[in-house]
Amino acid sequence: MSALTMPLADRWRFLRDATVAVVSANHDGESVAVPIWIQVEDASVLMVTPRASEKARVMLGAGRAWVTALTNDAPYRFVAGEGPVELDESVDLPALVRSMSRRSLGEAKGAEFAEGWLEGDPSIVVLRVTPDRWRSMDETRGE
Repeated sequence: MSALTMPLADRWRFLRDATVAVVSANHDGESVAVPIWIQVEDASVLMVTPRASEKARVMLGAGRAWVTALTNDAPYRFVAGEGPVELDESVDLPALVRSMSRRSLGEAKGAEFAEGWLEGDPSIVVLRVTPDRWRSMDETRGE
């Protein structure tokens, strides 16, 4: 392990603190790499998206995806985890959407956004990525 590589517990802490990550996958000649709200649950990363979206179609078709969170300013830090992706119908979708919206937009705007999205798009699903491969870097570890 490189001196700048984050230990596993730090990777999960970093992902738990992130509200947005880039998810990427490649399937059958199609690739996606897009930002998405995330939330960590146990040893998985959850995200919500319309079922017919390109990201859902490509990620589920591939069966695996990368989830990458990073800082924008020095000292730079990033965590990228790759693992199986699955549709998860066991998660309380409205509660997850409300939680993600509040984390990202604040209490009032988050509540308004969540209710509008939940009422306006009945096709929203939860995708779960459970990383089993990692890449990470934490420039603060070299200080």
